[in-house]
Amino acid sequence: MKYSILITCLIFFLSPVSAQINKAIFLHHSTGSGVYSTGKVSQWITNYNTQNKTNYSVTEFSYPDTPWDWENYPYDYWKLWVDGSCNNTIENIQCLDNLCQKYELIIFKHCYPGAGIEKDIDNGNVTSSKKTINNYKLQYRALLNLFDQYPNNKFMVWTLVPLHRNATTSEVAKRAAEFVNWVKTEWLTENGKSHPNVSVFDFFGQAAEQNANPTQGVQYCLKYDYEGDHNGSDSHPNTIANQTIGPLFAADIVKVLSKNATNVSERTDTPVIQLQSNPTAKTIQYQINSNHSTPYFKIEIFSILGELVYSDAKAASSGNIKLERNSGIYIFRVKIDEKLISYKVMI
Repeated sequence: MKYSILITCLIFFLSPVSAQINKAIFLHHSTGSGVYSTGKVSQWITNYNTQNKTNYSVTEFSYPDTPWDWENYPYDYWKLWVDGSCNNTIENIQCLDNLCQKYELIIFKHCYPGAGIEKDIDNGNVTSSKKTINNYKLQYRALLNLFDQYPNNKFMVWTLVPLHRNATTSEVAKRAAEFVNWVKTEWLTENGKSHPNVSVFDFFGQAAEQNANPTQGVQYCLKYDYEGDHNGSDSHPNTIANQTIGPLFAADIVKVLSKNATNVSERTDTPVIQLQSNPTAKTIQYQINSNHSTPYFKIEIFSILGELVYSDAKAASSGNIKLERNSGIYIFRVKIDEKLISYKVMI
């Protein structure tokens, strides 16, 4: 009898954590709060559920918080989750295993000071809070090893939040872009293993100026149009940025929860989609260049609040869509071989 009880206990403790299916939590500080609230992420998902008879949900939570310092950089997540400074009796610094029991998808990010990366002077130290590329890489590798221990859960990390051009230098901005590129192209593949439960939301790619010689702004800094004050240095993205990126983030959450997501490293075969809108005529001209097997594509267009305003389950590879709607930002989404690809478009 004693042996059977012992075996039962071992099975219980060694069994994978049972996650709450279709539930996500978004761990953030101020920048994430702006995207979540002003970008109406929760409302977008609610509208999606109504239209598609699904039950996805996302909860936002300021993490880490008191008694932890107001810092959420790679070092902090490593220190809390990997090094064991977390505490499940304190919600603001709870451990990853506790989050994994409550939610299927755990999303985390770093606030904009994380893009203030200093020059490397050594090979890095995983226990260092200094913001360098080598330190970040060591901390991300340790986090990835931890995520592998939770195969029933999914994890999404935002790429860095870019700094305002008046709050950084071009050299620092380039280092931020270098680390972001590593996260997107090497982090999930460098050890030769598959990490299907880990994905990347490229916030930096959406919010940072990518043009080397922009008319306004500075490459790899917060886009000029996304600055709250052109004469100041506050790196919080403005309302336009939040309203633009919020729906894209919401769509990615749904994509991951619906198991249609792939991590960034698997997106090398992403089709090229060209969009051209005519606000006067209220038309969207599109061209899909794809080597995928399907002869047709499903195209859906959503309002910024997640309302489905157009749907064509058998769209051709090119066409012109007339959209009798108010002027504004819309999300153009294409489904190709079970993959969902979203773009913003303005009419």
